Amino acid sequence: MNAKPEASVFLEPLTIGIHAADRARLHVGDTVAIQGCGAVGISALVAAKETGARKAIVVGAPESRLKFAKEFGADVTINIEEARDPDERIKLVKGETIGEYGVDAVFECTGVPSAIPEGIKMLRRGGTYIVAGHFTDAGNTSLNPYADFNNKHITLVGVWGGDVAHFVRGRPLIESGKYPFEKFVSHKLPLERCEDAMKAIMGKYRLDGKEVNKIVIMGSL
Repeated sequence: MNAKPEASVFLEPLTIGIHAADRARLHVGDTVAIQGCGAVGISALVAAKETGARKAIVVGAPESRLKFAKEFGADVTINIEEARDPDERIKLVKGETIGEYGVDAVFECTGVPSAIPEGIKMLRRGGTYIVAGHFTDAGNTSLNPYADFNNKHITLVGVWGGDVAHFVRGRPLIESGKYPFEKFVSHKLPLERCEDAMKAIMGKYRLDGKEVNKIVIMGSL
């Protein structure tokens, strides 16, 4: 095994990314956009590239996570803290496609309802939109059946977690060391600080004055 032990914490989100790529039915040479650059977004990025995506565009923030996305294979990153207007972000994504036609697939990995109509507008006609980031009810969003579905002739699919097969396929990818999953670990805490870790990921994603990405709980021998 070439990967460091702490990389194993990425296995669960990686199963979601693999599941999402399966549902997207990608083809070699496709261009994809990933909304969000947390663990699920990075996992969708890895799975899309492994499945054959030629170009991957990651839309998210903060800049530190977008830098991680580059290390994991993102060809283009768009910082939503700099490009604050959704229409600007849509134009930037389409500008990375042939004829500014739109991407073949968009992976929603944000958990933010307003990301969905924005992401659908990034698609080419006949593209696929994969909702992978909503594991809690964050509210409603507004969509137009004609403009967003019928006229664009899109495929809309949802992804709920991963199955045993996704774990089996994800483990050797982590063990290979091909991707620096361990770099996404921001904190290593002793078992007695498990409560601190839970409060951080359920709150503002900051702990000990540092942004939380992934947390490893170290058991004592």
